[in-house]
Amino acid sequence: MNKNYFRLIQNCKKIAVGILLAVGSVGTVSAQLSGSYTINSAAASSSTNYTSLAAFVTALNTSGVSGAVTASVKTSETVTNNVVFRNISGVSSTNTITIDGGGFRYSSSVANEMGLTTSASNAEVIRFSGTDYVTIKNYIIENSNTSTNGRIIRFEADANGNSADYNNISSCTLQFSARTSGSTSAGAYVVFGSSLTASITSPSVNMGRFTVIKGNFCQNLRFYLCRCLCGFW
Repeated sequence: MNKNYFRLIQNCKKIAVGILLAVGSVGTVSAQLSGSYTINSAAASSSTNYTSLAAFVTALNTSGVSGAVTASVKTSETVTNNVVFRNISGVSSTNTITIDGGGFRYSSSVANEMGLTTSASNAEVIRFSGTDYVTIKNYIIENSNTSTNGRIIRFEADANGNSADYNNISSCTLQFSARTSGSTSAGAYVVFGSSLTASITSPSVNMGRFTVIKGNFCQNLRFYLCRCLCGFW
């Protein structure tokens, strides 16, 4: 067989394999979220139902949105991971994300980062890292860790300096369930700051702007921590 002809056949095979791999990759890309969804651990996972809050947030972080998104929580959760909202592509003043907790509880011991086995430093249950236009309402958000550094929610800028803007926490219950002592320097219900171990910091960029926190009930925390702290605004 002619050597050049042999090389041509081999190259064609490589190209064909490359095309198949590319098509396979395209087929696994998740669509952007838009419309109504549920978060229900008692139902099977589907295109419109996520079995955990972490699964829903992971989908937002990975796929982004192409329209307004609403998620209705249908069951309570008791978990060890925190939840981290990141810089979600496609969000805007019209392409907003709303999570209605429906009075259910999300309780976390905050032992590890969402999707990882690495430690979350016993910090916040929910973190907004460069996240915009997310509303959480009617949710009981509980930190069940005993750490004095514990928080419920923290807003921070991401690694690229994008601050967490235009977010809304309303009509929620923010609570600690296992604290036996307090800290005046680290723990709080809500923090705007970059540190896992200090509530008051002086970062060089905004942590969060135009965020509304209203109508929430803070409970089950004695000592010094009934407060919302802003490290920089």
